[in-house]
Amino acid sequence: MRRIIVGSDGNREDWTRASRHCGGGSTRCAVVAIACLAVVIAAWSFGAGAALAQEAQVPVAAGAGGAAPKAAPGLSLADAIQQALAASVSVQLAELDVQLAEMDVTAARVEVEQGGSRKVLRQAEAALQTARDSLAAARQQVAIRAQEQYYAVLRARELQAIQEQAYARMQRQENVAKAKWQAGLISRQDYQEVADQLADNQQRVQDARAATALEEWKLQQMLGGQTQAPAKGGQQSKEAPRSQAQVQPAPLVLSGRFPYEAPGKPEELSVEKAVATALSQRSDVQQAVRNVRAAQADLKVADNDYTPRQETEKARLALQKAQLQEISARQKAENEVRQAFLQLHQAAHKVEQTRRALVRAQSAEKIERARQESGMGSLLDVLAAEGALAQAQLDAAGAVWDYNLARAQFWQALGWVPTGAGAPATGGAGSSTGAAGAEGTADAAGAAGAERGGERH
Repeated sequence: MRRIIVGSDGNREDWTRASRHCGGGSTRCAVVAIACLAVVIAAWSFGAGAALAQEAQVPVAAGAGGAAPKAAPGLSLADAIQQALAASVSVQLAELDVQLAEMDVTAARVEVEQGGSRKVLRQAEAALQTARDSLAAARQQVAIRAQEQYYAVLRARELQAIQEQAYARMQRQENVAKAKWQAGLISRQDYQEVADQLADNQQRVQDARAATALEEWKLQQMLGGQTQAPAKGGQQSKEAPRSQAQVQPAPLVLSGRFPYEAPGKPEELSVEKAVATALSQRSDVQQAVRNVRAAQADLKVADNDYTPRQETEKARLALQKAQLQEISARQKAENEVRQAFLQLHQAAHKVEQTRRALVRAQSAEKIERARQESGMGSLLDVLAAEGALAQAQLDAAGAVWDYNLARAQFWQALGWVPTGAGAPATGGAGSSTGAAGAEGTADAAGAAGAERGGERH
């Protein structure tokens, strides 16, 4: 007779002793053998499994086996956007352009008071308004990019947690498969298939961690933190100046959630209302309107008996050009709004679709697990169901990410500037955000009360 070592601590079960108590092929012997086999599987699940987990050195996500720890207060979306605006070089350059244009306007007004031409003043005022429009556009671009990058970090962390949960499930199945293979219940090929899947899952966890680190570094850069990518192994480059080598941003602790909120019923948010909002708020449309008014004023000044006919004709052609440019700006704005509106609702539908698929995958995984425990299903069926569950979780998180991108594009088409602090505000030149560079409000969907995309299981 043989001895079988079970568990990582070297516990032994002597089958020789068990065989002596049964009389060769009797029913009692079969019962004893089954009991011994149960001990083998249990020991491998709790003993050898722990050793394999320690050897793999892949921690299990917080939600995989217990209640997640309470999140510590950290960087909110509103704080991230404000820091990105303060650190943005493009915004700083646009602010300098506004200051220079204001100085030109002041100088032109002094010249007018001393009898100079008012046309120079109008040109300086137009240049100032253009600079303010550029500042508003720069702030809008930075705010939207900061919001997208903030959500990119949350998305990467959620995908990493999903991969770690899938790895933890696969670890448990590998422990059971190894015990069954050593007990002679499954073939070596079946066990090797499970072991290969475990290795693949471990690689996916490592890839997810690398992706999370990259997205966190990008956000740090956007917030004015580290300006040089960390070298491999976490070591600073030897060629880097001492001042740069000492820059070590603290680990990102984000207080925000991965938001999703349906865009509303068609009667609550119609495409016609969205188009009207864009035409009244977008800086490019408003700039085209002001150009038409300026061209009309120039034509009015030139249309007299004292101005050469050629100058008058040039003013008339300039007005026609400005009017056509206004038409083009309005058409462009309407096309972008309608396209973004359609993509937003399609993304919302995809979120609901992937959530339903996730519920089905959760149910299927529970059924296959119950079938295996009752002896009616196979281990490979459980592995397939767990793989489908992990993919459904990834699809659901990806759908929420796509929705947030579509929402950011919709805001941009409307001319809104997000800052993560409430309802969205306009970013046009006539608003406080565009003209003075003041803080906007934010988030039409309300990130504070929105649901997290991954908290669906």
